[in-house]
Amino acid sequence: MRMACVAFDLDATIGNFEVIGYLAHLWSIDHINMAEQRNGDKSCTLSIALKTTLERVKETFASYLFHDKDILNLIIRPNIHELFGPLLEAKRSRHLKTIIIYSNTGVTYTVDLAEYLLEHMFNTSKLFSVKADWWHPLRTADKVTIRGEQIMHKRIETLQLLFQKGLKSKKKIPLGNILFIDDRVPRHTLIQQIPEGLTYLVPTPFEPTIPLKQKEYILFMAFTAMQKHGLLENKEYLDSRFCHRNIYLSRDTSVKIDSLPELFGTVSGFIKHAEGIPWQSDSATLRKGMREFLKQSKP
Repeated sequence: MRMACVAFDLDATIGNFEVIGYLAHLWSIDHINMAEQRNGDKSCTLSIALKTTLERVKETFASYLFHDKDILNLIIRPNIHELFGPLLEAKRSRHLKTIIIYSNTGVTYTVDLAEYLLEHMFNTSKLFSVKADWWHPLRTADKVTIRGEQIMHKRIETLQLLFQKGLKSKKKIPLGNILFIDDRVPRHTLIQQIPEGLTYLVPTPFEPTIPLKQKEYILFMAFTAMQKHGLLENKEYLDSRFCHRNIYLSRDTSVKIDSLPELFGTVSGFIKHAEGIPWQSDSATLRKGMREFLKQSKP
């Protein structure tokens, strides 16, 4: 049976999403309601109308980003076609069964944004059958607390569960049919499954420095999207926890905001001060890894 299955990390693997992730503070209800941002406060509840408006704002911003190729090339790794080109061809031939996201990001908004951008880039739909970030319910066993700090492992047991969910099957995937793609060094404990057949591909981390001019334009696109859908004058939004709360940077560090200008100014500061690292093309390594995996996983 043809059962090739692929799992992607998000940040620095698919693209440079940490900077964009700060925008979640402006329009992601899931983000401001996560435990780390509430810090004991009650969850924020919004009307259906405002939730709909926020979704439209996010989609409008995503469209602006997709159509600005200079900025898009600083967000999605430039050689992403080396990964998704062969995979989508294998999917069309029914060699590839499923692609999932298996990421430690705590910003669900960036996972959804990545899916939107990739689906538009490759003119496809339902690209990922499962999007498992930090908060996914099947990842409970991945969480480990060390000296009071919670960290996340990536484990073969969880990976199998995620593939089973994506395939709607209870059968385990043979390790020789699994490709795991993650930039992290040192590698995750999944490295232990390589002798058993798992293919583990490590791209060069893609998290380049975004020039200040482009950062300012990202903020302009965000502001314009909010303005287009009336969010800047929406009383429910302006009176909500979006604009009146503490933004927690860690358990002991927070920034207090009490208005939309303070919120937007704080997010602007986060984005403008974000740093990056130089990127070296790894196209030859990715081409070789994809070719070997697809050959290995054929029946």
